[in-house]
Amino acid sequence: MIRRYDEAPERELHTQGLVARKLVSDVDSDRLGVTHMKIDGSHPPVTLTESDAAYFVLEGEGWFKIGSDETAIIGPNDVAFVAAGTVFEYGGTMHFLNIQSPPFIQS
Repeated sequence: MIRRYDEAPERELHTQGLVARKLVSDVDSDRLGVTHMKIDGSHPPVTLTESDAAYFVLEGEGWFKIGSDETAIIGPNDVAFVAAGTVFEYGGTMHFLNIQSPPFIQS
């Protein structure tokens, strides 16, 4: 499968300032999801109960608060890893890849 970036629809998510393009979704694979995301703001605390997630920053700068860890500043080429069942939040002005296994299924 080849998915062209421009062919993946861009959509605004429930969090103000968060835009996503699903590049590999649960329709494509039941084992992996890849989404290009842009944020200019913050995402409130959330817990992914079924998926491990990695957030690879492509450009910009932001912050992550994962579980009881202190808030960390992240930038290009940094990765934030969140294990399933861990509460986390993030924010900033950045573009990043969100890689999840299994893929997040929007309900």
